[in-house]
Amino acid sequence: MIDLQNGETPKDMKEFYTKALSRKAEALEAMEKWSDAATVWRTAVEAGVGGLVAVRGRDRCEKAANPIAAAPKPKPASAPKATPVVRKAPAGTMVNPAVSQASSAEAVKRLRAANLEAEKADDEKFALADVVHARIEGWKGGKSDNLRALLGSLDTVLWPEAGWKKVGMAELVLPNKVKIVYMKAIAKVHPDKVSYQKSVDYGCGC
Repeated sequence: MIDLQNGETPKDMKEFYTKALSRKAEALEAMEKWSDAATVWRTAVEAGVGGLVAVRGRDRCEKAANPIAAAPKPKPASAPKATPVVRKAPAGTMVNPAVSQASSAEAVKRLRAANLEAEKADDEKFALADVVHARIEGWKGGKSDNLRALLGSLDTVLWPEAGWKKVGMAELVLPNKVKIVYMKAIAKVHPDKVSYQKSVDYGCGC
């Protein structure tokens, strides 16, 4: 924590570090120093700060710094256009060309379907990440330094299975009560706790 010496609430060093890296990277991008900007964004990602913004900044600058390597690769679905390899049948066995072509066409069809499913899953994953990020930013907006306000609105961002009950501001007047509610919130969102709860929900018993 950093004491600002002006009567304001001490701020987390991580917040200043995140802003410093983001501003430096954005300034380098503005000067089109893509490699330097990518390095700064990469530092933010490796430090676990900046979230999705840092990840996108890193990817964007790496592509701009090396456009040849970032050029889109041909989709695997186009590969079957090459001449299919026809295996030789054992001596004395008659090979039906129509059956061989039908098998190749079916294999191409399955490959294309698999590629489409993979692309769809990636699109859904990134779309979900954007939704979650926007929801978290909306929850923090305007009250990132107000712990009572964050705890009082935590029910708007937690998933229903977490079992979190809304806490009224009247319950967060006393510092000791704020600390208790804060520790309960940490227990709900800690990765170890979440993994254990999922195991119990699915009957794993581990």
